[in-house]
Amino acid sequence: MTGIRRLITADGERVSVLVDQFGMPLFDPNLFVTRNVRNASKSVSYVEAHLRAILSVMAWEKDSGIDLKSRFRSGELLNELELESLTSFMSYKHETVEKLLNGVKLLPKAYKYKSSEVTYSAIGFVADYLDYLIKTHSPHPHRAQEASEFKALIKRRRVKISTHLNELEDKAMTEEEEFLVWDAIEPNSPNNPWPRSEAVRVRNAIMFLLLYETGIRRGELGNIRTSDIDFRTRTLKIRRRQNSRSDPRVRQPNVKTRERSLPLSEDLSAQIEEYVATHRRCNKVARTQHNILFVSHQGKSLGQPLAVDSVNYVFRSLKRSIPALSEMHPHRLRHHANYILSVTLDESLKDLSPEERQRADEQIRSQMMGWSATGSQQSRYNKRYIQERVREATERRNEKFSSTTNKNRLKALSGNNSGEGK
Repeated sequence: MTGIRRLITADGERVSVLVDQFGMPLFDPNLFVTRNVRNASKSVSYVEAHLRAILSVMAWEKDSGIDLKSRFRSGELLNELELESLTSFMSYKHETVEKLLNGVKLLPKAYKYKSSEVTYSAIGFVADYLDYLIKTHSPHPHRAQEASEFKALIKRRRVKISTHLNELEDKAMTEEEEFLVWDAIEPNSPNNPWPRSEAVRVRNAIMFLLLYETGIRRGELGNIRTSDIDFRTRTLKIRRRQNSRSDPRVRQPNVKTRERSLPLSEDLSAQIEEYVATHRRCNKVARTQHNILFVSHQGKSLGQPLAVDSVNYVFRSLKRSIPALSEMHPHRLRHHANYILSVTLDESLKDLSPEERQRADEQIRSQMMGWSATGSQQSRYNKRYIQERVREATERRNEKFSSTTNKNRLKALSGNNSGEGK
């Protein structure tokens, strides 16, 4: 079956390739990705996003009966209807594509669609890939210009994504969500979604606490080694280990942000130390073959480093167990950590001038989150706090306007205006 295969090279580099049903690499897709994506030092996940888009193109070719390379070799491109068909196909979810390829006739309401953001990106990747195919296979002498114009035509078909509402979205946890999360992840709670294994319950609770307390990313969580934690000083070091040969996972979690040291609370540090000494240490594979902190405690992967997909599964199982947490995912905890930091800094920096507060806030937040001090991430992750401050300012303004003096002024203005209109 055609699909993506993940490999680890001798020097530890993670490589993803597109293979056919016999497991052989496909020439054009992999050459395109190597030249245009991998050689540009893009991440493995970004490479795989391109490969998934190309898989969708190949599925469209099968569904429509059009061979793109043959078409381009003949010197022809896609017409308007074919182009509309291709870009629409890019919005279908995998389950819909599978049904179409199997000859299932679907009613309009039976189609399942990707999010607008994913579709927008996929069409952009497809445009780049077709640009490569035309430049490679077209017989026309001016094929480079023809390819560039065709790529621009495809990209213009993308539906523009409105970011206004997303910018105002509150992504920090609500008080109800916090209560439900802490009740569920308590290892001895009757509502714990992982009743079969004490080690799994303890590990999952610590993962939630680390994400909640430090605001680290999911990849940073999976990348932590036991050597990264100094239990004496209660400090966690976030390290970049791109293409680590000591990490046996084909999909190695990566650190996107800057290296940094983060303080841990006394309780969290003690819980991690207890997990290492009690649950992790009793597993021979974890004890002797690697020093990655979080490991699997059951099944064939017993003792192996916890996969990124397993972190996602922990959150999915929590949401299945408690439907009210349907919006919970690892990155929500990063947003919430920023909200808590804002509340804390507001109190501790209240005696400084506005300019000094802003400067101190940016320095502290960028250090904690691993951002550039001059970047725009601070405001992106601080929406709830900003909204609360706006709400407070608005309420104070409304109180001012509702005072007796202002009521009389408004009444007088209203009377004057009504007189002018007579």
